[in-house]
Amino acid sequence: SELEEEVDRILTMLQVPSHFKGYNYLKDAILMTIKEPGLVNEMTKKLYPLIAEHHGIQIQRVERSMRFAIETAWNRGDVNILHELFGYCVDDRKGKPTNASFIAKISDKIRLEKKAKGRLTG
Repeated sequence: SELEEEVDRILTMLQVPSHFKGYNYLKDAILMTIKEPGLVNEMTKKLYPLIAEHHGIQIQRVERSMRFAIETAWNRGDVNILHELFGYCVDDRKGKPTNASFIAKISDKIRLEKKAKGRLTG
């Protein structure tokens, strides 16, 4: 779908390795939170369990794989692109964003763009 392509484009731009399991989990999480923004506030209670169930794995693996994918992207990514997308979330001393803020930032960005184009209602 168009949404999936947009999520892929952003994750690729951020240099999240697409062969990592975490890439797919992040993609699922972003797509879910675009449709249901409240999930960002319920990562451990709802979002991780939904993704774990979908992929037939343990909840802890979802969280760990996402973390590893984000860390890898952070270490190899273009700082300018990271700053452009994450702005205030990027603190060179604190390092990478949490899984929740990474997912929230991307899903918010896509949701706002779609709304601006009048293609997403709600």
